[in-house]
Amino acid sequence: MDGYARLIEDNDSLRDLIQRWRSTTDSAAELLPTAARTLAATARAKDQVLYPAIRTHAPERAALVDEAERINTHVLGFLGQAVEIGPGGYAFVENVHEAIGAADGLLLHERRDLMPALREADWADGAVAEYLTVRETLSGEMPLERLIGGEGEGEGGRAGRA
Repeated sequence: MDGYARLIEDNDSLRDLIQRWRSTTDSAAELLPTAARTLAATARAKDQVLYPAIRTHAPERAALVDEAERINTHVLGFLGQAVEIGPGGYAFVENVHEAIGAADGLLLHERRDLMPALREADWADGAVAEYLTVRETLSGEMPLERLIGGEGEGEGGRAGRA
């Protein structure tokens, strides 16, 4: 399977997770640890690997990459609030649904505006393989609070970005 097809498959599995998470208030609390870890690791890996590759190899899509990075910041912010509040806390469900909505919108944006840059590109297979490896590493090794909070990203962390 080529990089483009692997990324489409990854996008579909993330959208399936989001749909399960959206299904009921009970599943929002139940799926929080898994969904938050998966979405946060995905956001970090895309910021580290995939978006820079698209920006480098398809500079005409730079503004679209900027938009994806901005949405990723929102997803992480809402996830951070949901984790901090915890299930049953005031505005927990609202923050979960904001994170879900932003993540779902981002996946649609990527599929429509960014993924076509990967189709039949000689650099795409390597970039997608590296993205998937980084995501799996982050998901398995980094504490959730660091994934969401952006520790190690320089001054101000992720939230300090414009």
